[in-house]
Amino acid sequence: MIRATVLTVLVGVLASPAAAQQSEEVAICKSDVGTHPLKVVIDACTHAITSQSLSNSDLAIAYVSRGNAFDDSGDQQGALADYSRAIALNSNDAFIYLNRGVLYQNNGHPSEAIEDFTRSIRLLPDHQSTYKDRGQAYATLGRYKEAIADYDQAIRLKPDYADAYFNRGVAYHAAGDQLHAVADLDEAVRLKPDLAAKTTKYRN
Repeated sequence: MIRATVLTVLVGVLASPAAAQQSEEVAICKSDVGTHPLKVVIDACTHAITSQSLSNSDLAIAYVSRGNAFDDSGDQQGALADYSRAIALNSNDAFIYLNRGVLYQNNGHPSEAIEDFTRSIRLLPDHQSTYKDRGQAYATLGRYKEAIADYDQAIRLKPDYADAYFNRGVAYHAAGDQLHAVADLDEAVRLKPDLAAKTTKYRN
């Protein structure tokens, strides 16, 4: 899964004597994943969050950045709390709902994940991976018809979406439609040959 990133740039109003240090912390907080050690990012975001110099929109971004770092470091509760704080500050950002939805799904809460993916889709209806992610959550609950419909939409938006073909093939298999399952698995492998080994158990 490629985590969606927030594209807005943290600005902040840095007017204190420690402006240079705070500016560096903000830059670290909003840096790309992997640029700095996770603890450094978490500490920088925490300082930015508690500085009381950020606008609400920039504060939301800082919470998302720290939430991403918490998630990558294995602190899912910290990540969930930060994503929720970010949503409270900015409820119109589709990617924050997407991030929290993926976190819910990965931690065994597919119903909550579906709610967040649905909110994300309302805000950004042409983002193909959100349909794939919601399809996975539906499939986790055994709601294969809805899962297949979401994979259909993901493929309509991205016709060469190998992972969506694979997931739809698995959903067809689980629903007892082996003919469509094999066709989708074949297409997934054609588009992404390294999926071949994963398809074997769904071909019978």
